[in-house]
Amino acid sequence: MQVFNSGEYNSLRKMEFITVKAPAETVQDLITKVHGLGLLPDIEKGLIDKLTTARMKITQKQYTPARNTVNAFINQVNAQRGKALQ
Repeated sequence: MQVFNSGEYNSLRKMEFITVKAPAETVQDLITKVHGLGLLPDIEKGLIDKLTTARMKITQKQYTPARNTVNAFINQVNAQRGKALQ
């Protein structure tokens, strides 16, 4: 994770910071959030498996397969919206 100082001051004279996470860190955050949703085991496993594969592909610098796997995750989320995902 990298933190950058924007160099700007807001009206309260406090520094503003921007946190930039690596893609693999962001995917890990998603994995943690999915674990905390209390989903049915088979739905959770399908989502986690996709995110775990995406994280692995990112660390292997295989960005197109990683993107495809993230898209599969998004498709599954959209398919479960209103069903397992409220």
